[in-house]
Amino acid sequence: MVVSKRTVNTNIRNNLLDYTKEVVALFLEDHQSLRFYAFALDVNTETGEIDLSMNTDFDFYRKLRYFEVNDPKANCDCDLWKMNMRFDTLNWNYQGIGSIEPVESELYSHYYANDPDGYLEVIEGVVREFKKTPVFKRIPKTDPFNLLVRIDHESLEAYCNRTEISLQTFAIQEGNV
Repeated sequence: MVVSKRTVNTNIRNNLLDYTKEVVALFLEDHQSLRFYAFALDVNTETGEIDLSMNTDFDFYRKLRYFEVNDPKANCDCDLWKMNMRFDTLNWNYQGIGSIEPVESELYSHYYANDPDGYLEVIEGVVREFKKTPVFKRIPKTDPFNLLVRIDHESLEAYCNRTEISLQTFAIQEGNV
């Protein structure tokens, strides 16, 4: 079966946007008392799978304190180490609140296996649409609030280089608990 890239992109947009709205709405119902500093889509560029994750300042500082007390090798005083920890979804309390492959694996392989940047562009377009939805507006957010589209577990430095965003954007605001 031959499917045009335009149709594939439309299906990705529709599937991911609908799924994200549904998952986030259900998640917010169960976590009404929390305020979030970030929402991330981790994109596995080998398979096209996307994981949705969120985190709170409270959970970040709790994990930071855990490392300060229990891991003498952790460089807890280094700002870059803290920022990496803050924006690495593997450290988040609410990682993988949802996971989706918004396109069939055969179609992903055909159109995006050799063009991960093209896939990321489609995903970033979905994020721009999600920001306009009532579900996004309902997310209790800290200021600043960060919305990230990251290649599966890339470092913060790599993310900033890829997106041309300054590391200063991610500076930790002390006392945001």
